[in-house]
Amino acid sequence: MRQEDLVGRIETVKITRALENNEGFGTFGKIHQGYVKNAALYVGSDVLARFGTFDMKRGSPQAYFLRSKKVTETSLSSDEYFLCGMWESPILMPTLEDVTKQYDPGLCKRTFIFKPDKKGLFVSENGALRTKCTISRYLRDANTVEGASLILATRTCDLDIIKKVIRDNNKIPIELNKIKQRILN
Repeated sequence: MRQEDLVGRIETVKITRALENNEGFGTFGKIHQGYVKNAALYVGSDVLARFGTFDMKRGSPQAYFLRSKKVTETSLSSDEYFLCGMWESPILMPTLEDVTKQYDPGLCKRTFIFKPDKKGLFVSENGALRTKCTISRYLRDANTVEGASLILATRTCDLDIIKKVIRDNNKIPIELNKIKQRILN
């Protein structure tokens, strides 16, 4: 598979070994191999990973851990899904750096945090901005932005609504697992 065909794709990767920096190495497809950030704890398991850059030094694609349970048997192109999850942090106006400490889907240019008062937060490289944007409008606008689009909920019932709206827009909701760190002795 060509590198440009992998960028933004979600694939099931079988993690075969743990590496430094909480990274895993694994196989996907029938013959492909690559590195998966934040997947060292999942050796022997299948994970969903979103592919981003090509690591020129290693000669392999770099992917980002999304979740430890398969939600689809097939791979997904970047226009077939939206990423979602729970925001359970006390930080009221998070930055993208704050978000990537919990979730790191790779090249995440914008995140939308949906709040119960219907006033969400756009989180971008420039910081957080309060907005009255609806989930549907965010999904429509997010299609024009390069990189992953992530929608986070502050309540479980809102996450269910977000997933329904994603499905209603003919996309597949991919619920992210939080990053777990491997502790080295």
